[in-house]
Amino acid sequence: MTGVQTCALPIYEDSQEIEVKDAFTPLGTWEVEPFTEIVKEILVLGGVHVWAGLFESYKSMAALELSAAVLQGRPVFDHFEVAKEFVGSEILYLCLDMPHGVFLSYASNFGLHADARFCANAPGVSATFKLDSPLLRAAVPGKILVVDTMLDVAEIKDAFQSAEWVQF
Repeated sequence: MTGVQTCALPIYEDSQEIEVKDAFTPLGTWEVEPFTEIVKEILVLGGVHVWAGLFESYKSMAALELSAAVLQGRPVFDHFEVAKEFVGSEILYLCLDMPHGVFLSYASNFGLHADARFCANAPGVSATFKLDSPLLRAAVPGKILVVDTMLDVAEIKDAFQSAEWVQF
């Protein structure tokens, strides 16, 4: 899985006292903050986006295409518009599950090797990062974070147990 993080949603414990009538309400009664799209219909500011699929199903290529389109100010997949205020946004890309040479080759196909606004975990740096590591927290503000592959950082023992995903 590839995750694109642009804030975590609140998690409510079952023990929290809330009445059923207050837990599920008609959408027309909601008062919520408007959201900002980075890429129309794909990427929302402040959201956590997960692309799930089988191994070798081109999730990384899709994330690289999205990254290149944001940097180059062109539609993602020649279809989804990048909001003008986010064109050229810096991208921090964690790719922990493929050799650096392979990643460089893939990223180069999108011209990302020549764009200083696209940064990835460097060769020789530890291949493991925790999402709450001080180094990563210092590097992320003001950037779009792409985590490829999410299972490498989520510390999930059994990917088929949804309770572990809530912790992530």
